[in-house]
Amino acid sequence: MGDLDLYSVAYLIFRLAPFILVASFLVPSLLFMDMKGVVYLAGLLIACGLTTMCEGMIPKPEVPVPPKLKCSIISAGESGLYSEIPISMTVYSYTFWFLFMFILNVNPGHMADAIQQNMMVIVVFTLIIFTEGLWLVNNQCVSNWLFLLAACVVGCGVGAIWGSIIVAAKSPGLQYVSNDNQTCSLNKKTFNCKKVG
Repeated sequence: MGDLDLYSVAYLIFRLAPFILVASFLVPSLLFMDMKGVVYLAGLLIACGLTTMCEGMIPKPEVPVPPKLKCSIISAGESGLYSEIPISMTVYSYTFWFLFMFILNVNPGHMADAIQQNMMVIVVFTLIIFTEGLWLVNNQCVSNWLFLLAACVVGCGVGAIWGSIIVAAKSPGLQYVSNDNQTCSLNKKTFNCKKVG
């Protein structure tokens, strides 16, 4: 049995993180038969579709750079990449802004409190997006920095718009973070006992 290469394991987790993130939204939705995951996935598919459409608008280098193996754990097409724009960055930025729109609308009168209560989500996603961008640039996985920028802009834009649409629908069952102003209480019944006899 060979030694466990922690770098390889960490690399594999890092590369599979976008798929793990999407599955963490979709699988519970399928198990509990709610629409939250489906709504999330619908917006993500729109974001990814728009991202790949943006690829043709960004100038490519005159000398094509072959994709590195470490940059494309999953490959498709002749070039080995589904898109030169990093879809992982679109997934992260879309997910962050999709959730952030719900956070902002939990309690509109006390936005600072909502942000403070969800600071962990904000910090974690900011670190993930920053780390992914740094990794893509350091490993030269993008031939033009505009590809990285396009992924962020499209992901953030679609996430914010899609999240706003779901908030405007006023259906708390579709929101991951919501304030449906409902309180639950146990109905109390009084039993009157009479002595028979």
